[in-house]
Amino acid sequence: MIDFPKSSAEISELADELVNDLRGKIKDTHSAMRWTCQNISSLEDFFRRRGAACFFSGSPDGPEFLWDFAGYVKNRGILITSESEHSTKYEDITYDFDKLLYGRSPLKLMICRIDTKCNTKEKAQEEAEKIRLYIEKCIHDNCIYYSRGEVFVIYCVWYADEEGENQDIAYIFQVDGEPDYVSITPEQHFQPIAGCPKSGF
Repeated sequence: MIDFPKSSAEISELADELVNDLRGKIKDTHSAMRWTCQNISSLEDFFRRRGAACFFSGSPDGPEFLWDFAGYVKNRGILITSESEHSTKYEDITYDFDKLLYGRSPLKLMICRIDTKCNTKEKAQEEAEKIRLYIEKCIHDNCIYYSRGEVFVIYCVWYADEEGENQDIAYIFQVDGEPDYVSITPEQHFQPIAGCPKSGF
C-alpha cells in the first residue's frame, strides 16, 4: 500500500523511482494512439503496485478527468497527474503541460518525445534543453505560487536506435519547502454565510 509522501525528500524519491521505472518501459512509437496507451499502461502498473487508484480512458476506476492520467490515494488525495504528448511541437507540449498547473498533486509528470530527426546524442540533448526552457517558462509565466515540495518531471523519450540503450532525458523541478497537508476533522461542516437566506430543508 502506498504511503503518501510526507516530505519534499519523499516526493523527490518517488519521482526518481518513477523515472527509473519508465526508462525500462517507454518506447518511441510511430502512432499517437500506441504512444498514449503504452505510457498510460506504464504509469498504471507503477502506481497500482503502490496501491493507488488510477484514472484514465478505459480504467476500471473511472475515466480520465482533465489529465491523461491521475493516480489517487483514498483519504489522501491525488498523488500524481500526468500528460503524454506525442507531437514534438513545442506549443503542443506546453499546451498539455499547462493542464498540470491546474491541480494539486505532489507529483506532476510530462512525457514527451524528441523528434527522430535529432539523430545524435548532442542534437537530442539540445532539443531536450529547448523543451525544458519552454516548460520552465510556462511554470514561471502561469503563477509564482505553487504548493510547497511539489515536483514537476519532464520525461523526454529518445532512443538512439530501435535496439539501442535507453537514452531518455529527464528533468526535475521541485518547489521549495515542505508539504503542508492539512486534514479536516469530522466536526467540521458547511456553515451558512451571513446574509444568505437559510435553506428550507
